[in-house]
Amino acid sequence: SDLLKDFNTEGYVNALSELIKQNEPAIVLAGNTVFGQDYFPRAAARVGSGVAMDAISI
Repeated sequence: SDLLKDFNTEGYVNALSELIKQNEPAIVLAGNTVFGQDYFPRAAARVGSGVAMDAISI
């Protein structure tokens, strides 16, 4: 997708949110990166979910 060719917060948030809505996972795990910290909280808010950042254990 052209939206995901280059890093673009809105494009990644849209794609991630749609994947979450379509697949309804019990949990979504992501690496603690600058990119993940940018778009995972936004995607969580968009799908009405919570987010835990910098977790070291689950």
